[in-house]
Amino acid sequence: MSVTTSKALLLEKLNEIGADAKRLKKTIVVMELPFVADESDMKKYFSKCKGSVRSIDIYRSGALIFSSAIIEFSSSKGAQQAQELAMNDNKLTGEFDIVVMNATDFLSNKKPQRKKSMKQINTGNVTNRDNTAETSDLDTAGEKKCRLQ
Repeated sequence: MSVTTSKALLLEKLNEIGADAKRLKKTIVVMELPFVADESDMKKYFSKCKGSVRSIDIYRSGALIFSSAIIEFSSSKGAQQAQELAMNDNKLTGEFDIVVMNATDFLSNKKPQRKKSMKQINTGNVTNRDNTAETSDLDTAGEKKCRLQ
């Protein structure tokens, strides 16, 4: 019995598509997708993008925690807009932080970019490291340090 990882399945599917460069530009890869997300949820979410969703293939891992998906749009603008939408909005993912990248980057084994939405930062779900710089200007008594001019 052989166990295939979702990454191996994604690579296999993308290599099939790989002969058609135009098709790859219209395709995105979604990783760390909540296991409970299904095709109808994703189609509804990505319907906001230019160009309709042409196909969705979901690959579920054996760990029952996260899934991965390959989503193909009818235009490359739709794929671009989908990446921006997914990185800046957490309605599809709820508390999870999904990773979205275009198929070309995935095939070339580039490291995915993680970007937290401002909504997550403002609600405190993400630690904002810039806040520590503001408190470093305070002395032990809690008063702001004076700078000599």
